[in-house]
Amino acid sequence: MNTLRLAGVMLAAALLLAACGTSTPETPKGPSDAQQVSATTKTYLQALGAGQYTEACNQLAPSAKADLTAYVSAQLPEISVTDCPAVYQQIADLSDVDAAGALEKVTVTGVKVTDTTATATVKGATQPARLTKQSGAWKIAHLSFGDPEPTAADSTTSDSSQGTTAAASGDDSAQIKSRLEAAGYEVSDEEAGGDDPVPTAALSTELGHGASLAVYVYDTATAAKTAAKPFDALLKQSPGQIAVNVSGAHMYVGTIEEPHHLPKTAFTTAVNAAEGH
Repeated sequence: MNTLRLAGVMLAAALLLAACGTSTPETPKGPSDAQQVSATTKTYLQALGAGQYTEACNQLAPSAKADLTAYVSAQLPEISVTDCPAVYQQIADLSDVDAAGALEKVTVTGVKVTDTTATATVKGATQPARLTKQSGAWKIAHLSFGDPEPTAADSTTSDSSQGTTAAASGDDSAQIKSRLEAAGYEVSDEEAGGDDPVPTAALSTELGHGASLAVYVYDTATAAKTAAKPFDALLKQSPGQIAVNVSGAHMYVGTIEEPHHLPKTAFTTAVNAAEGH
């Protein structure tokens, strides 16, 4: 693994945020949501840059830690640990990148809060951070590390084939969204990027009591099973905070932050609704 790639992982973990937030509980006379969003975005990035990985990981929801674990398992097999701070430490040890220089002066150029969701624009980031409030706290819900480099086989795939796959996956995702909404869930479309295998579509919804459900649609059932494999370590580490279900080409991931426990009945009910059972 060369230094450039490891450096990219460190900076991508910081700058390619899919959802970001703060672990500071809401207080009646405390800072506004916008101030919390801005402050915690800086806290996470600066902690990562300063090598304060425990502090950085404290800002991550179980689903974000799962993103990190899945990426490392698929793309950085030389890293054997699964604990979030230890993962970041090994990445740093294996690379010569000085992330502090890039993250020391983080600038949040804009924040937009809408009820329990928000976006934060970070100068130099390739996409805005998206935030969600759960149980009065803002948490980083997902980390994106960008698309993996295409293989030779990928480069020979015809445009028409890719278009057909995308259309089929889009229809599949639309059906899942429609079923969930019919069952009373508020469903949001998410960016379908990330690790190999890359999902063709992604959705999210709330399960109540601070729990959330992420839905990932893949080209094949084999791809969905492969994507679920890296979650095994996290399921052993935090069995009460995460649940994973694979149904055909669909992967469902339920999460809740500690010390709460994921309501398994709510998770199963949502999965059944999505699958039309």
